[in-house]
Amino acid sequence: MTDPPGSIGSAQTSWGGTSRGKDIVVAPIKRKASRRPVPVASPPAQSAGDDLLRWVSEAGSGSWERLRDACAFVAQKYALQRRPWTLASDLSVLGHLDIDWKSRLWSVAPPAINLVPGLGLCVVLTGSRPFYVDRRFEEATDDLEVFPFDVPQPPSPSAKFAKCASVDVAERVAEGMGATLVVDPAGGLAGALRPVDEEPIEPAPEPALEEARRFDPVTLRWEEDHGRRPGLYRVDLHGRPVHRRLDGYASWWAIDLPAGQFVALHEERKEPVVRWQQPAGQRPACFDVRREVSLPVLAERAATVSSGLVPQVHGEWRRYLNVPRDLATHISRALLQTLPTTWED
Repeated sequence: MTDPPGSIGSAQTSWGGTSRGKDIVVAPIKRKASRRPVPVASPPAQSAGDDLLRWVSEAGSGSWERLRDACAFVAQKYALQRRPWTLASDLSVLGHLDIDWKSRLWSVAPPAINLVPGLGLCVVLTGSRPFYVDRRFEEATDDLEVFPFDVPQPPSPSAKFAKCASVDVAERVAEGMGATLVVDPAGGLAGALRPVDEEPIEPAPEPALEEARRFDPVTLRWEEDHGRRPGLYRVDLHGRPVHRRLDGYASWWAIDLPAGQFVALHEERKEPVVRWQQPAGQRPACFDVRREVSLPVLAERAATVSSGLVPQVHGEWRRYLNVPRDLATHISRALLQTLPTTWED
């Protein structure tokens, strides 16, 4: 069972010079001395995602309305033309934030150090990142056997990595932070993923169809002229898109977007909307997904944590880096998709 949001900082430790020295004296592990200077303050936020991550980390939890307002504020501050839920979604897929759309509540995830296969003993920090967690990360990686570095990816938050000399060193970093070390996080997430046609759905009233859009599995577009045909529909509710499935018996069901899209694709489209690419040159193996479709949260987190980075956009594809074929195959099966292998760039 994971600790509740904010539990890492429940002691409210001061990070002044006196307390820092005390922490080093009582540390249960012996760290090697480092010649790197420890910064006296965290660097300023560089993107809307960094600002939003700091805010949710300090707030801990709250309503969707409160998070939406925060997203709108940072989007305006950085002149981003994005809907608020997309900024929140970035934090969710990176493992920083958990959102329950049904209850319209969110909570920040506890800090975790993730040791990802295929990254050469690099760990990536996920979860809550208030000021004191950033400082703990700096303290825990202040070691000659550790090389910490950040990867900016605006407008999403920067990714924090640390190259470790061994697994024991990675354990030392996690212990020094008071965080959990998670080995192969993508495998654990994929193991909890259920097939999209087994996701629970609930009966729902018929939506207002005048402004509804139907997902076309062939063109991957949302069409206005739906003709009340069975399939997946999108309607706007309280400023957020919600989705309803109309079955062949004229019954309406509440369903989330990824499950609704992939069930419709399985029923009406033969061509896969996913693919796996072999490593090529300096590029690692990739799991590509058509930009028009959304992955279930667990599937997207598994694909994202494989590199610790948000996916890249390549033409009509969304690309997740460093995803091994067995993981891509497992995700594709849950999506009811076949997985072709390509060698394209």
